[in-house]
Amino acid sequence: MTLRFSTSRAIGAAIALTLGSVSAAGAQQMPVRKDTPRPSSTPMPVTKDTPAPRDTTSSMPAPAPAPAPAPAPTPAPVAVDTTTTTTTTTTTVSTGEVPAPAPAIRLRNGWYIGVAGAGEIPKTNFSTFYKSGWGVEVPVGWDSPNGPLGIRANFGYATLKSKSGLPVSVAEPQIWQAVADAKLRLPFGHGLLSGLYGVAGGGAYHFRNYGSTPTVSSTTTNGTMYTTTFNNLYNTGSSSSTKLGWNAGGGIQFGIGSAALYAESRYVSVNMNSGHSAYIPVALGLTFNW
Repeated sequence: MTLRFSTSRAIGAAIALTLGSVSAAGAQQMPVRKDTPRPSSTPMPVTKDTPAPRDTTSSMPAPAPAPAPAPAPTPAPVAVDTTTTTTTTTTTVSTGEVPAPAPAIRLRNGWYIGVAGAGEIPKTNFSTFYKSGWGVEVPVGWDSPNGPLGIRANFGYATLKSKSGLPVSVAEPQIWQAVADAKLRLPFGHGLLSGLYGVAGGGAYHFRNYGSTPTVSSTTTNGTMYTTTFNNLYNTGSSSSTKLGWNAGGGIQFGIGSAALYAESRYVSVNMNSGHSAYIPVALGLTFNW
């Protein structure tokens, strides 16, 4: 009995000591928590006391959608694209119209030089004493590559035959010319040099063997009175003289590569002392372009 009792008491004392140490430990831990609230061992109060950080963190992703409205104005470039498309269409139309003036492309040519033989047909006073003769012409000109207009200088030599059966012998005149003409072209077909054209201008005409006054009595030959006519025609007192005149006419040309075959006729009027005398050259020639 004595042993059991002492053992019971020993166990009871041990339990009492154990409870005492536990309560002491608890007493020691409580002040530590109050004095040092910083440790993370109290997450619950931190979460309740500072919800703002979490809200802030939650709001941070919230602004993310805000950029979404910014791209919304991007449809504006669509209008720009439409405008671009319209511009492209306009350009296409313009490109389609550019080929329309195809004739302008055929109007190229630029500079050219040529040579031609001509028949000379006298008119007015010239026809009274002269009959048809012959001549040579050398045209040098420039045709605008982008339009129908051009310019030309025409140099030439011509001679007329004197008529037979006159009361006196009449020398055959020689005519040297230097004329400046304006030129208007009307192309046709697919050739670069083919088309109709017109020319008009004026220049100097130098006559030789024309101007001596022959001595003639009043004579009628084939119903024509020559005395007055001869005196009016030959009154320059010289066998050589230079007169001014004008010419106008036209022709047709056919392109052959960079050359062109042309036929042309003009009316030439020269202001002689006896009045305006005229002749008509009919030329056939070839021009070479570069």
